[in-house]
Amino acid sequence: MDLWIIFSIVIILIFVSVLCFCIYMLLVSIGCFARKVFKDALSTNNYKSGAILSLGEQTASAKLDEIELLDVSMKLRYDEACYFEGEGFSYHTKEVVVGYKRSSYGKSIRVMRGYSIHRSNSKSDVIRKTVETAYQGRLFITNERIVFLAERYGFDIGFENLSNITIYNGYLEVFAGSKFYRVYTPHSIFIRDLITLMNICHDEQKYEDVHTSLVAKNVNL
Repeated sequence: MDLWIIFSIVIILIFVSVLCFCIYMLLVSIGCFARKVFKDALSTNNYKSGAILSLGEQTASAKLDEIELLDVSMKLRYDEACYFEGEGFSYHTKEVVVGYKRSSYGKSIRVMRGYSIHRSNSKSDVIRKTVETAYQGRLFITNERIVFLAERYGFDIGFENLSNITIYNGYLEVFAGSKFYRVYTPHSIFIRDLITLMNICHDEQKYEDVHTSLVAKNVNL
């Protein structure tokens, strides 16, 4: 009887352990699915065009302060403010040798009846293929620079060294002197409006500087 009780307890403990393990695995699966959904949501550009440009009575500087990111994965400089962090991709193509194709040709020369000399030549042609490689990284835009951190073909360009930045639907092109970079991102619309907002803020700052200078001159007079 005692053995039967012990056996029953062991069976119950095993059943409870299996049940707890199944519940744990279910929770892990739900958590993984939730993280995937959240990640997919982040990678989709749900931003409505022009949203951050609707200033109303607000200044561009105040709007930038409002959208400033306080926690980013890149180390910022002193007094540097980051306004955007998101995923980006850089694609690069190159030709690689994938094989060789051998071909031969020749001719026969008759020297006498029943005898001939056969001469042949062969050559190998290189078979090449264009291979495209994607490098995933993180794209940042701050008040001082635009940065793309990736395993290869990343860049860190200050606005004072930036020649031009052209933004298309799905990607942007960055020019710095003779260098050119193309980064694909689902957030191109937001970046376009952000650059516009930063330019508005720059114009506001120039106006304030001129106004302050004129006021100072009037006071001195």
